[in-house]
Amino acid sequence: MEDSVRRTASQLMIVLEPAVPFLGHALASAGAFTVGLGITQVTGFALRVSCATPVLGPALGMSGIGLSSIMAGEASRRFGYHLRGETRRHRSAQAVAQDAALDAIMGITLFKLMGGRFRNLMPSSLLSPGACAVESLPAPGSEYASQMAKGELKRLFHRDGCHHCGRRNGRVIGDHIPPNKLIHGPAGTQKAIQQITSSLGLSNSTAKAPLSRLSNKVGQILMGKGRVRMAGPARQRYYPQCSLCSGKQSNVVRMGKDMLVFHFYGMRPWYYAGAFVGLRQYSKPPLARLQQRGLRGGYLEDEEH
Repeated sequence: MEDSVRRTASQLMIVLEPAVPFLGHALASAGAFTVGLGITQVTGFALRVSCATPVLGPALGMSGIGLSSIMAGEASRRFGYHLRGETRRHRSAQAVAQDAALDAIMGITLFKLMGGRFRNLMPSSLLSPGACAVESLPAPGSEYASQMAKGELKRLFHRDGCHHCGRRNGRVIGDHIPPNKLIHGPAGTQKAIQQITSSLGLSNSTAKAPLSRLSNKVGQILMGKGRVRMAGPARQRYYPQCSLCSGKQSNVVRMGKDMLVFHFYGMRPWYYAGAFVGLRQYSKPPLARLQQRGLRGGYLEDEEH
């Protein structure tokens, strides 16, 4: 009985031995890729670039995917050196550039094929659909969501998380985007708009225009260049939102500012495309080397005679 167990254990070691470097390469590249994504989001936060920023948001996101893929490939490569007991190989500048270009192209391609969007690598703007937004519901006006809409928003919240930060726990809130205070503002809001237009030196005829005509200019002032267009009849939608982001949103709307929030809770499958980048460094250890590492002379050798 004991011999049978030992024989089975020896055979199992041979089967599982190739999986160790495979998993090691995958984990090393996935870890480095995740760190690169975090650096990308922090960079966007520092530059005040959100997922709602046109052109610059997707461009910075794609650059972040490329750099994260290069980091993933290098981490997997160094893991391979350590696994084989080798010191770091000297590579020419041309070889380093070729490996970096291949890793970047592979990571960007896989990210897109898996359904990722470059702009969603940037932090979320509290005045626009967030980086974790997947689905939304039509909002009929400034009223709160109906019971039916709340039930659907709750389902979306538990499936996709808060559209700004990705958090899936706590109370779900139906978030009007664009926010109500920028669309259906009270008389005090109209007065504030008139003060803003007067300070900008706009004409009196423009200052006397209806709120719907001025909302586009005010939206550009409050939200940045073209982040949310509110000219004409506003088309609002409900997005699932957590109570923490809702509280922050109320404050920034009241102060006439914008705020960016991180979305580390909302990792999607395509954010781990970098794990596959490092697998091209994987090489299966030969069976002869496994036998030399202690299995030879045991049951494998006995079976040969």
